[in-house]
Amino acid sequence: MNKFWLNTSIIAVFCAVAFYLYVKFRVAPDIDFVKLNLTNLEGKNIKFSELRNKATFLSFSTSWCGACIEELIELKSLREKNELQEISIVVVSDEPLNVIRNFKEVHQFDFEFYSVNKPFSEIGINTIPSNYFLNKKFEIVEKHIGEVNWSDPSTQNYYLKLMQ
Repeated sequence: MNKFWLNTSIIAVFCAVAFYLYVKFRVAPDIDFVKLNLTNLEGKNIKFSELRNKATFLSFSTSWCGACIEELIELKSLREKNELQEISIVVVSDEPLNVIRNFKEVHQFDFEFYSVNKPFSEIGINTIPSNYFLNKKFEIVEKHIGEVNWSDPSTQNYYLKLMQ
């Protein structure tokens, strides 16, 4: 009987650890965007609430993240084809401004880039890209961990309808 409880305890601990890791790395965290202090590429401090203008795709990304780069290049390509014009694309990084500025220039991205004043881990971002879809009222309508397949028209339609 003792062996049964030992095995059951081991399985329960394993399941608890697996669940914790899943939630930490595969579920986008709830972030109070109003409390985020951002800095634009010119060095001016900006409150997140100042970015409200239209439906927004918000990506927490870095310049060294392969999936982040692929996603941003795909978004750039769509923008060049006059697609996704109705949404604002905002990229937030925890890297220094000069790194973000250089990354934007090298890839010739026309998105808004900002630096957050804390490491991603301090605001709950444990996996990048961590993406948020905000409607015109600036309410989160969807969260997504990892690269979004923007080249799929059904994905585009799904997210664009959500953000209305």
